[in-house]
Amino acid sequence: MSSSRMPAEKRSMQNSDINELLVYPWVGILANIPRTIENGKYVGESGTKLRNEFTAQGFKPKKVNALWNNRGHTGFAVVEFGKDWPGFHCAMEFEKKIKAAGERKLRLWMDWTGG
Repeated sequence: MSSSRMPAEKRSMQNSDINELLVYPWVGILANIPRTIENGKYVGESGTKLRNEFTAQGFKPKKVNALWNNRGHTGFAVVEFGKDWPGFHCAMEFEKKIKAAGERKLRLWMDWTGG
């Protein structure tokens, strides 16, 4: 069957990335956050500053946790969105913005079987 005669759902599934995974609640991993070295430790933006920045841009993250280790800021953060459909929408729009801007990298996962 040619793709033009295939039902819309099947065409849509053919064009989607079958390896893309999503998790619930809606959480994104932000990578490549700019950081500098001060006093021998990596320093980067705090989760609060990142959350405020994203909120000002129209996204509504519930929480942003910058990840740290014994060497300082790792350049990663976990971005948490609401546990409802508006939260999902914000997470997906956030992902689009990140991809379009070509800056920090965001990956979203959702476990459909567990949610």
